[in-house]
Amino acid sequence: MANVDVSPGKIAGFGIPLLDFIADVDDRLLDRYGLECDSSNQATEEQKVLYDELSRHPRVQVIPGGAVPNALRIAQWLLGIPNITMSFGCIGDDAFGKILTDKSQSEGVYVQYQVHPTQPTGTCAVLITGQHRCLVSNYAAAKHLSSDFIFEDETWRHIKSASCFYLVGYFIHTYPSISRELADFARRENKVLTMNLSAVYVCEQSSQLLTQMIEHAQYVFGNKAELQAYASALDWQDTEESVMMKMSRIPSKTENPTRHVIITHSSQPTLWCNGTAVRSLEVPRIAEDKIVDTCGAGDAFVGGFLSQLVQHKTIEECIRCGHYAAGLSIQQRGMTITGSPSFR
Repeated sequence: MANVDVSPGKIAGFGIPLLDFIADVDDRLLDRYGLECDSSNQATEEQKVLYDELSRHPRVQVIPGGAVPNALRIAQWLLGIPNITMSFGCIGDDAFGKILTDKSQSEGVYVQYQVHPTQPTGTCAVLITGQHRCLVSNYAAAKHLSSDFIFEDETWRHIKSASCFYLVGYFIHTYPSISRELADFARRENKVLTMNLSAVYVCEQSSQLLTQMIEHAQYVFGNKAELQAYASALDWQDTEESVMMKMSRIPSKTENPTRHVIITHSSQPTLWCNGTAVRSLEVPRIAEDKIVDTCGAGDAFVGGFLSQLVQHKTIEECIRCGHYAAGLSIQQRGMTITGSPSFR
């Protein structure tokens, strides 16, 4: 529960709401579909039959997913204040869309999704091989969000009330125009803009767009592979710490020139750069036999971080809570954290 005065509607997240199909598979299935461990992909036409195969899998789990909804559900759980987080996106007019909406709302997240009349709700195959995972997404309705919906009076009224925006690379890559407008609004209204690099392919294909967004952001999240992909796309031939320093020093268009870059490394120390130095913060050890699913660790980390950020905690505390949330998430299948948080 938040221990400072934090009002409802504090965090607005913009993402790609998806329903996750989670299943343990072997390497042969990955090879058959041309996939690699620990990768994040958008499904090709040939790969879309994967979802039919998974629907017949004897032990498949179907649970709400999407990077932003996942992070917001974690932040909501930690803060314990109804509707303190708000999720925006597009779903289909179907049973999957109802599951996504009902689950988030039952956990206290305020949901305002555009409902597409013909496109189905987006899905994501989460293929687990041991302690590795591969994500294959079919955005479907999630890539049909309209700017008219975002900027209509009712939706915009809620967006304007937030003091912290969270945009992920998936959303930025899919909706560059909406993302730019949100970033520019955040700058004009002196709101906190946080963003996530999200995936290697996003960094490879949209590095210039990400840079434009970073100019408006005070907090940038990512992992080692994404940071390397971003640097390569810009032809930055530097060490990891040098790349983080460069990213933090991209000229800011906001009144606050300090930008924090936070890069996770699985169980290795998390790196944090504030433009003047790079620090490493140890990740609490989780016994190997307790690790069940690492898929949502990055989303859980951000959810934990944001829950402390809106309480004006130090960056060290934000990262510590991120580690706490990620540590819980990897000990369960999917984003299904239950009970009451014990973080203090």
